[in-house]
Amino acid sequence: EYLDVLKDLVSAGIFFRAKTTLGYSCSACTVVSVWAPQLYIFSEPSSLKSVRKAYWPILDLKAFDATQPASDSWTQIGTLRAVYLGMLEKCDELSRPHRQITAIGEDLLQVGAGLAFTLFTPQAFSSFIVCTSVFSGIKAILTLVMR
Repeated sequence: EYLDVLKDLVSAGIFFRAKTTLGYSCSACTVVSVWAPQLYIFSEPSSLKSVRKAYWPILDLKAFDATQPASDSWTQIGTLRAVYLGMLEKCDELSRPHRQITAIGEDLLQVGAGLAFTLFTPQAFSSFIVCTSVFSGIKAILTLVMR
């Protein structure tokens, strides 16, 4: 996800460098689309909970009782393994709400900005913008349809 933010900011710089009204607009749209979905996610309790569960699942772990005496170390290792595997299964499932919000609020806006920039400013054509628009569109479609 760090590279996704870097890609977005490089795209904003390319838009801005065109020095046209459309370039400035696309640049502003890209920068806003990076931060606006995050503000919504962090303000919505259910989305924030899904982010917390997706990235820090150990905080919601109630199946493992650390106060239980370790009578058999192999049993305890098996319990930890089962808890770990259960957390891994839930990580993808619990990441759905915030991934969909990001796909709608970030990727689709950037696809639109990239498409408008490519079509209406041919003098400032950038293959980077075309490639990132295609990949963002594919990512958004897969996130919305496949989840």
